[in-house]
Amino acid sequence: MRKNIIIVSTILISGFAFSQVGMNTPDPKATLDITAKNATGTSTSTEGILIPRVDRQRAQSMQNIEVPTLIYVNSVSTGSQTGNAINIDKVGYYYYKDSAWIKLNQDPEINTNIYNSDGTLSENRTVTQGNKSLKFIGSIENLFSVDGLTLSVDAARHRVGMGTETPSSILSVVNSRPGNTVDAFSVGINNCGSACGQGTARNISIFNKNGTNSQFGSIDFIPSITADGITGASIRGIDRNAQDNSAGLQFLTRNVNSYDARMTIKSAGNIGIGTSTPNPKAILDLSSTTQGFLPPRMTTAQRDQITSPVPPGLMVYNTTDNMMQYYNGSTWINYN
Repeated sequence: MRKNIIIVSTILISGFAFSQVGMNTPDPKATLDITAKNATGTSTSTEGILIPRVDRQRAQSMQNIEVPTLIYVNSVSTGSQTGNAINIDKVGYYYYKDSAWIKLNQDPEINTNIYNSDGTLSENRTVTQGNKSLKFIGSIENLFSVDGLTLSVDAARHRVGMGTETPSSILSVVNSRPGNTVDAFSVGINNCGSACGQGTARNISIFNKNGTNSQFGSIDFIPSITADGITGASIRGIDRNAQDNSAGLQFLTRNVNSYDARMTIKSAGNIGIGTSTPNPKAILDLSSTTQGFLPPRMTTAQRDQITSPVPPGLMVYNTTDNMMQYYNGSTWINYN
């Protein structure tokens, strides 16, 4: 026995002299180098290292702990999850840092992250992307959402909803809260135009990537309560010419009998009411077989209150004289 003690003491003293200790190796590569006795093969003997095993109460009771002391907590049925044991909630390895025991690692099967568990931010977070992209790839409706109805991305149909989780168009903006008076959609710019030497900015641009369609864009008004309902009225871009960028406008409404253009403005500026093909020689072409034209109606006293200078050719119907009249540049003339 005495001989064995002398041999062990000699080994330890030799190891301390060289500041390296090897166990199962005569050539330690670090301060402490532990080599398995049987690194390969089918030996059934246990290899490894056992560090101190304590329960939570014992870990919580320790004082003057050096960083980074390592322990294995084998029970959490004692002590409490307070003080330096605030993080000790499960059996496992812990190391000491910043006045508390820190869990060395989560078991893979219980690892909690945004990919397998819900969570709550403990404080503000910022993601700095730099020159890296952030992509969300999926194939379901409501793939990505913010606060329920605030924003919803429909990856199945390639749509985005604001105020709705079921967008009916590429971009659906819906003020869906009953009684809410907040505008559903607004577009603003900061541009002072020619006063600052700036071009006139366009708030909203409507175009058609297919150049063959002469009706290239529209704004539709839906009487029903869903966005995919039948159009009741619309403003439509017509007479498109992609070469010289000319175009006209058409205003359509629906009644019980038809959905038709009620007013058409051609690219040259001539206007048709009741006709979609106004005469190119007329600045205004009115067409109807059941209705007439009503000019402004006023008394003689009201007519004479028209602010000077009165332009020649101005027409009114004088209800005092029951007569159509026009101004010739100096006086009012009756139509006989």
